[in-house]
Amino acid sequence: MALGDNNKQQQYQLIDPQQYQDMMKDVKKYAGRPDRPEFESMLGPEGMIKEQYQLQNNLDPRYLEQMRQDGLRQPGEQSQWRKLMEQKVQGQAGQAMANAQGQTSNAMSNMAMKGGLRGGAAERMAGRGAQQALQAGQGVLGQRLGLDIADEQMRGQQLGALGQAEMGAAGFQRAGDQFNIQNSLNDVLQKRASDINAYNEEMRAWAAERTAASTPSSGGGKK
Repeated sequence: MALGDNNKQQQYQLIDPQQYQDMMKDVKKYAGRPDRPEFESMLGPEGMIKEQYQLQNNLDPRYLEQMRQDGLRQPGEQSQWRKLMEQKVQGQAGQAMANAQGQTSNAMSNMAMKGGLRGGAAERMAGRGAQQALQAGQGVLGQRLGLDIADEQMRGQQLGALGQAEMGAAGFQRAGDQFNIQNSLNDVLQKRASDINAYNEEMRAWAAERTAASTPSSGGGKK
C-alpha cells in the first residue's frame, strides 16, 4: 500500500470507528457500480412546475378591456363612434342653415336690385327661408334619432360579443392552468416512480448480499 493511501486510511480512522467501518462497507459495496443519476424535478419551491416550463397566458388584455368599456356602457350613453357622428351632424346642420340663409339673402338682394322687393315679397322670402331652416333642423333630428338607434343596437351586439370573448379568455386560461397542473402531477408521479425504482434496486442488492452471506463456501473441505 502506498504512503498516501496509508495517510488517508489513518485520517478515516480518526473518525468514529463504527462510522469508519460503515463507510468502508459502502465503498466496497458500490465499488465499480455506475452512479445512479439523481431525479431532476421540474417543480418549483411552491410545488408547481417551474415558470419556464409553464404554459403562459399571452393574451393582450387591452382588447378585452376595450370591449368591456364599449359593451358595458349604460343604455343611452353615447359611444365614441356616436360622439364623432354628432360632430359630423352638427357640422352638416350648420352648413345647411348657412346655405338656407345665404339663399334667402341672395334672393332678396336680386329682387331689390330689380326694384321688386316690397313688404309682401320680403315676407314671403323670409318665410321660405325660415321653412328651409326648419326642414334642415328636422333633418338633423332625424339623423340624430337614426344614429341613436344604431348606437344602441351596436351596444347590444358589443355586449353579446363581450360575453363570448370573456368565455373564450376564461377557457384559454383554464386550459393553461390544467396543462400546468397536469405537468406538475406528472412530475410528482415520475419522482415517486424513480424513488420506487431506487428502492427496488436497493432491495435486490440487499437480497443478493443476504443470499451470498447465507450460502456456505464450497472450498476447503476435508478429504
